[in-house]
Amino acid sequence: MWTTSPAPSSRRWSGATLTSSGPGGRAALEDPEDVDQIIAQWHAVKSAERAEQGGRRKGWFDGIPAELPALQSAAKVVHRARSEGRLEELLAAADEAAEAQDASQWGGDLARALLDLVVAAESRDDDPETALRALLARTRTHVDALETPPDVATGGARDRDPGRTA
Repeated sequence: MWTTSPAPSSRRWSGATLTSSGPGGRAALEDPEDVDQIIAQWHAVKSAERAEQGGRRKGWFDGIPAELPALQSAAKVVHRARSEGRLEELLAAADEAAEAQDASQWGGDLARALLDLVVAAESRDDDPETALRALLARTRTHVDALETPPDVATGGARDRDPGRTA
């Protein structure tokens, strides 16, 4: 059972339905199997909770450790912006940063292209860090097999002519 706030106005995830049992309760979903509708209602509930608590909107970068790898940080930021329906705003800010006068000194164009890849990964619900690690592991295995001499890989049996003495 998932709870977003304590009783008496508890809201909980119940199967495929987000329900509310308190003042200002939400109406049931029109289609409890529509994932987009479930997510939209969840965001609406969270927004209402923040308003009730007088809290400010959480910034896209709030709470992300500076030590987190860049791809993971970007994935979190992109997810937050997309969840708020403000992805275009984030990308516009990234465009502006990538066009700064010193952008050529720190690879602004490359960084912006990487952000586009993160956006693509997030839209597929893939983690770019995990995807890249998996690719590198598979590439390493492939390259290691190519670089291993045939007689070592097969115990020498493949290239040895039984009629040859050396």
